[in-house]
Amino acid sequence: MVTFNENKRNLKTQGETRNFEGGRAYEPQSPERGLYEVVVNNLLENSYYESGEESLEKQKSALKKFVELSKELDKPIIVHSRKAETETIEFLESLEVDKVLMHCFSGKKKLIRKIIDNGWHLSVPANIKNATHFQKLVELTPIGQLFCETDSPFLHPDKLPDNEPANVVESYKKIAEIKNLDLKKIEKQIEENYYKLFENPQ
Repeated sequence: MVTFNENKRNLKTQGETRNFEGGRAYEPQSPERGLYEVVVNNLLENSYYESGEESLEKQKSALKKFVELSKELDKPIIVHSRKAETETIEFLESLEVDKVLMHCFSGKKKLIRKIIDNGWHLSVPANIKNATHFQKLVELTPIGQLFCETDSPFLHPDKLPDNEPANVVESYKKIAEIKNLDLKKIEKQIEENYYKLFENPQ
């Protein structure tokens, strides 16, 4: 299991501690399954709240270390890049990362295409039911590069205050509608995407 405590600023993996600065990560999967994903959340997003070259460089330094660990473990890195989409993509490209899942990606179409061309993956939240941006993202993205998110308590499919993981079904339904495919086929394909990205070495 990989965890990162933003206050203590250290990364622990199977009892081993590694020091980092900036950013935060968490491991959402059960360690009993032998899954050691490196999950980076909100790295470089902080540029939305903090400004200055020093802050950006600190975040890049942290992200680079997580990328190095993801390569060492041969596991994907999950990145939330809000308000820093171009910088994040260019930085990941410079590090030659293969296994990337862009979480809740809100960048422009040209950046979505770049992610697709890089062979990376994109995940969509339940608010795709009404959010035209995520609907367009799904139109552009091959089904083999898509995931669905259980992100909560925000991004409710019906614009209500409190989202919950069970609403992820709305993402599947909307993808099936956009791709004009049977819902069961979408469910099966996204499950296959998971096993290919998270459990199969490349």
